[in-house]
Amino acid sequence: WDMASLTKVMGMTSAVMLLTEAAKVDLDAPVQRYIAEFRGPNKDRVTVRHLLTHSSGLPAWRPLYKETTTPDAAGALAIATALDTLPGVRTVYSDLGAIILGQIVERVSGQPLDGYLARHVFGPLGMTSTQYRPAAGLLPRTAPTEYDPWRQRHLLGEVHDENAFSLGGVSGHAGLFSTGHDVAR
Repeated sequence: WDMASLTKVMGMTSAVMLLTEAAKVDLDAPVQRYIAEFRGPNKDRVTVRHLLTHSSGLPAWRPLYKETTTPDAAGALAIATALDTLPGVRTVYSDLGAIILGQIVERVSGQPLDGYLARHVFGPLGMTSTQYRPAAGLLPRTAPTEYDPWRQRHLLGEVHDENAFSLGGVSGHAGLFSTGHDVAR
């Protein structure tokens, strides 16, 4: 199954907390410590904890897939997005914050997000069916998700979230595929 936003919990949050436990990420450090180009009014006040708790001031969403043409450009646009409010003022469930957290994991670990998770979370837990961009051998077991009007086709084994797709299928906010058995682990 396409895990959609469960990617945030199963993947991104697990990775951030492992890096926190290893003293490589400080939850109360400004995001700028890890992503120097995270700049703009009041962005210096946004911490990793703000991103994790959806209280960063970032908007909930932005159509990166319509505004960019490459994964790098989509990631850069997420980072460049202006805050809607001051950090800590309100809670807004934000895919953008989760995308940026995934980028923090990559920069701190020196590994792609999917590789870090495979080595440090899914592998050790024996989650053999959990991955981004499912391998061709898993497609017969994969549930189709939808007919996507943007891509103009039925999706099978390909993330349904357009922003995650525009980020190459691997993101902190969406993109994981898994099974009920693996989720239970």
